[in-house]
Amino acid sequence: YPHPDRLHYATTQFPGLGFNQFWMSLPEFVEFRDNNQAFSSIGAYSVGAVNLDTQPPSRPVSALVTSELMPTLNVQPLTGRWFTAADTVPNAPPVAILSYELWQRAYAGDPGIVGKTVQINNASEEIVGIMPRGYDVHDSKIEIWRPLTINPANFANSRGSHFLYLVGRLKDGVTPPQALADI
Repeated sequence: YPHPDRLHYATTQFPGLGFNQFWMSLPEFVEFRDNNQAFSSIGAYSVGAVNLDTQPPSRPVSALVTSELMPTLNVQPLTGRWFTAADTVPNAPPVAILSYELWQRAYAGDPGIVGKTVQINNASEEIVGIMPRGYDVHDSKIEIWRPLTINPANFANSRGSHFLYLVGRLKDGVTPPQALADI
């Protein structure tokens, strides 16, 4: 990642329960993203797995990500695009980004895969990008990225649902102690 010293992992804490590093909920992420003064951008993600209709069928590691994550990490796709905020709204057309490795293994490096539809968890999703060889987040071995739907109408019932990892890029001139004080 460009300027990796500016990237920082953000967690929440529950000291009374013995948790010094814990995931964040979607409402906490949105509040943090919108109200912080120390980070130029903050993205979030959650790791899982999906069923991919390939021959033979596969179950690659996947990540649900906010539209801010890839710009925060600042690694351009090999081809195609990152997700946009429009990709994360409820009922947005389903899209996905492939890792270079999955693109090679499952689709034989088909140069026309961007714009095609593939079956992910038995649903059609358009491939909008391919990330460069070796691209990953926190050594999770992610092979397919999908946008995380953000619906503020559901926030009242989701504050206790902690499932997101956060990565932020410090603003120029802000030190880690200043960021911690801001948080």
